[in-house]
Amino acid sequence: PVPVLMAQQNWDDHDRSKRFTVIDIASDYLNTCDKNAILFTNGDNDTFPLWYAQEVENVRTDVRVVNLSLFNTDWYINQIRRKVYDSPKVKMTLPPEKYTQGTNDVVFFYNDEVGNDTVWDVGRVLNFIGSDEPSTKINRGESVYSYIPVRWFSLKVNKDKVLKSNMMKPELYPYIVDNIVWRMPGSIMMKNALAVIDLLYSNNWDRPVYFASTAGSEGYLGLESYFQNEGLAYRLVPVRGSDGSRGGDYGYVDTDKMYNNLMKVYKYGNMNDPDVYLDETQLRMTYNFRIMFARLADQLNSEGKHDSAIKVIDRA
Repeated sequence: PVPVLMAQQNWDDHDRSKRFTVIDIASDYLNTCDKNAILFTNGDNDTFPLWYAQEVENVRTDVRVVNLSLFNTDWYINQIRRKVYDSPKVKMTLPPEKYTQGTNDVVFFYNDEVGNDTVWDVGRVLNFIGSDEPSTKINRGESVYSYIPVRWFSLKVNKDKVLKSNMMKPELYPYIVDNIVWRMPGSIMMKNALAVIDLLYSNNWDRPVYFASTAGSEGYLGLESYFQNEGLAYRLVPVRGSDGSRGGDYGYVDTDKMYNNLMKVYKYGNMNDPDVYLDETQLRMTYNFRIMFARLADQLNSEGKHDSAIKVIDRA
């Protein structure tokens, strides 16, 4: 009698028969991305559902999901060098032995130059870390570590590839920079950060690169000013926008792509059905969506597209 009574009284809290938030939002992440994209994620909820969607539901198997937490391990870095599903192998410059566990787990920022405006190209950074010369190493106790004498990095922009990719609105073309220049945060660079800058350098703008909006600022490596908001993911673009320091979001909003995603492409797992129970995890996700809808509506309003802004607010 007690189990029957518990089931009767608590069934609405446990009935998941109409709740499709996991597969729908996972598909939304993947469908944010252009073809053959690389998508950086960070936690469990923005990674494992995406892998399920690809493995079981065959959703956007051209997108390579790269988990930043696992990017601290050598076996995972080796995995991304291989073709998976319909996703080509990911290019890397440093050889596997430079990512072996115990090698370059931590790279220090250390030198008199640290803190000034000296900028190194990422290729030079990788060569320095990959060198076996004693002058490129420092001692910490009984251990020897690689180090970098600067905090400011630059990534060369291949403008021909960028223009052919149609990643941005044409009105932004005059603002394309020759190099993305940014300051690496923190006092050390973990293996996953090293792997990210290696990937960006080696990719050379061949494939679209996105960071999940839920990855968190630690995973963005200081690149936020070069983000284009397209919904559940930021696309790395060679145009400098907001760094978020004055409030608001990073980079800028591509209202055409974001409107299409939020209003036409995305599915929301029956969140709008009052009979579908949403637990704490789903409710946290609704907060993220509200932020996206709000920023899109605000930007549409700034562009004078008031009717579209109202539609966005109504949907939210």
